[in-house]
Amino acid sequence: MTPSDFSNTLLEMPENSLRRWDAVREYLVEGRKLPAVLVDRLNERGLVYADEYQNAVFVRHSLQPQSWQRVKVVGASLRGTWGKRTISMG
Repeated sequence: MTPSDFSNTLLEMPENSLRRWDAVREYLVEGRKLPAVLVDRLNERGLVYADEYQNAVFVRHSLQPQSWQRVKVVGASLRGTWGKRTISMG
């Protein structure tokens, strides 16, 4: 498949689950040792959230040329946060 094969497809992001956020936040802060203030700020800005399956959803954006300004959402990376073996998807 080439990028042009996806040009007319609609991006479907996982829904944000507020009830799962505390568990995902705990995993990122306690399990992955990320600073709590960083995790909270990313969540406030919509850059990371929890889905209904308790995955951490890291939102991907396209960037303006020659800058770090976000243009539009182009995808997401999902990271499983529960169980003995967490699964990375995306």
